[in-house]
Amino acid sequence: MKIHDVSKNYRKVRALDKVNITFGEGVHGLLGENGAGKTTLMRIITTVIEQDSGTIEHNGVSWNDKEDVRRMIGYLPQKFSMYKQLTVRESLRHVAILKGMEKGWKLAVDNAIGSVNLEEKADSRIGELSGGMVRRLGIAQAVLGNPEIIVVDEPTAGLDPEERMRFRLLLRQLGVGKTVILSTHIVDDVEAVCDNLTILHKGKVVITGTPKEIKSMAGGKIWKASVSRDDCMKLAENKLITDQKIEDGGYDVRFVSDNTPDIKAVPAEPRLEEAYMWLIKR
Repeated sequence: MKIHDVSKNYRKVRALDKVNITFGEGVHGLLGENGAGKTTLMRIITTVIEQDSGTIEHNGVSWNDKEDVRRMIGYLPQKFSMYKQLTVRESLRHVAILKGMEKGWKLAVDNAIGSVNLEEKADSRIGELSGGMVRRLGIAQAVLGNPEIIVVDEPTAGLDPEERMRFRLLLRQLGVGKTVILSTHIVDDVEAVCDNLTILHKGKVVITGTPKEIKSMAGGKIWKASVSRDDCMKLAENKLITDQKIEDGGYDVRFVSDNTPDIKAVPAEPRLEEAYMWLIKR
């Protein structure tokens, strides 16, 4: 998928400003703080809203042809819900009908249920499922019909650690032979599942690259030191502290600094979250 010079305004607010991104096969992350433009871009990709300018194209299909686009996209929104009185199988049958699957829908539903390991809950009512199972159902309806592009918005929000790990594995599996676009502000999710990452800030693309490439950009900018409580407070006044732990009455801290700090500190290997914070700060 090629996104070229896509812009979107909401009255006087510039939500997206000439965004250029290319998504190939694999899992691609969109990372940015609230208001960075992630959800606006996702809604444009899924044809929920239209861009003001720019073009999007995938395998010869233009986003001007919305019906063709919708046939090749599966979408899991951040706030996903289905009728709680329906069973998992009934709800997916309903989605299949809405997608125009007049023939072969039964096999497609069974395949979607199997792809997210919900076979044992196929005949359970949605109201009886855990939050993690509902998110898996959301992925099942997104992959129903074998779409070429799968778009997921904040998929692990509100999940417990076990479900989050299970969901990450599922996203990795979905990225084989397909284009999966993941929007999140959870850096750990990006590092765990994404082949490539695009950082958005105030509607603009800051950088695109692999997580490893982006971490390397912050080389020499991340420092660690052991300091007293008072020195930690002073450090926080003019440096961006990324981590701090209490050790033997003092603090082990990690912080961002473009130059060698005045205090006794040593360079640290950048974490992805720290590289992201340094890029945004820059």
